[in-house]
Amino acid sequence: MWMSLLCAGGQGRAEERIEGPAINLLVFSSRTALVASGIAPILGQNFSARIETFTAEMPSGVESKKTSDPVRYSAVSFLEHMRGVRQDGVMLALTDAPLYYPGFSRVFGLSQPSYGVSVVSVAFFGSREGDLCERAVKTATHELGHLYGLAHCTDPFCAMFFSYGLSDTDRKLARFCPGCEEKLSINLERRHMTWLER
Repeated sequence: MWMSLLCAGGQGRAEERIEGPAINLLVFSSRTALVASGIAPILGQNFSARIETFTAEMPSGVESKKTSDPVRYSAVSFLEHMRGVRQDGVMLALTDAPLYYPGFSRVFGLSQPSYGVSVVSVAFFGSREGDLCERAVKTATHELGHLYGLAHCTDPFCAMFFSYGLSDTDRKLARFCPGCEEKLSINLERRHMTWLER
């Protein structure tokens, strides 16, 4: 219940847009299922989309490496394993697994727009309920934005601003700046998403 309350108050202007493709949330634990239930209404409003949630087991064969911290998993490998489970629309996985990417030891999220898949890791978002939900919805909005054809934005308050750390994520909003909002509306109207062409 607390997730729904903390994430209440949609951020987008969905009433001005046509309905977008479905967003399929893939969850791997009770914690990420709770996060998904809290952020789904905002994602649905931000992207004018129907949200479906599916439960799955952590994909086997995802590359990992042992660090001084617990094992971390390759975000790229994670996305490659997701390609085979993608439903109609786009797929966003919410995982507890700590992710890495070459040059980044801590990855909050990663997208592969050509396949319509994204992953968000809540491993580094802290244990406070409010922080977890806010950071998850901002990161999910950012990664889904890439799937809907949006690039990084220079506005530090826009969801499409690149987060170098949690301070960037905490500062930005779970919505788009007017420029990114306009691009999203155009992309939805023209169905301009690379994964739709596959």
